[in-house]
Amino acid sequence: SNPASAHVSAGGVARNVCETIVRLGARAGLATLVGDDDAGRRIVADLTALGADVSAIRTVVGARTAEYVAVLDADGTLATGLADMAIFDLFDLSDFDRTAPLRAEAGWVFADCNLPAPVLAALIGAAVDAPFRLALDPVSVTKAARLPARLGGVDLMILNRDEATALTDAEDPDVAIDRLQGRGVG
Repeated sequence: SNPASAHVSAGGVARNVCETIVRLGARAGLATLVGDDDAGRRIVADLTALGADVSAIRTVVGARTAEYVAVLDADGTLATGLADMAIFDLFDLSDFDRTAPLRAEAGWVFADCNLPAPVLAALIGAAVDAPFRLALDPVSVTKAARLPARLGGVDLMILNRDEATALTDAEDPDVAIDRLQGRGVG
């Protein structure tokens, strides 16, 4: 074994966005799945204490709350990242339907591509004629592949260069933007 130090904090792209919005003084809610474990209970309790709407968080008995472990070198750079996101594969269209009350009140909806492809397609389709605006973050090159070909209904995409290249086959940012807009992104 090697000497190390550890730090544990709540995270997740969508959870972080929800917390930030609430801390900025606006209303926000989170629709996700958590395991029936300490990490899941802590996420729900912390967001509740902040004032976030947690009514669309479903606890999955027997599942582990998603977890990401970053192993950093001595200089603080990422040596390796480990992600256990299997619980999100259980987020299905009935979970999406449960988000209808949150979506009905929302000015903006944010989603990341940890969601399964059918759920992302349903959300993007629902956003086309919805009163809310939709922001998406692919979160990784691999998960960007979950997005449908047509992205009409997506108002904002938050991408890094690798994700943009994977979605558009273009390394030039201006070309990537044009191609994403050609697929319907606002």
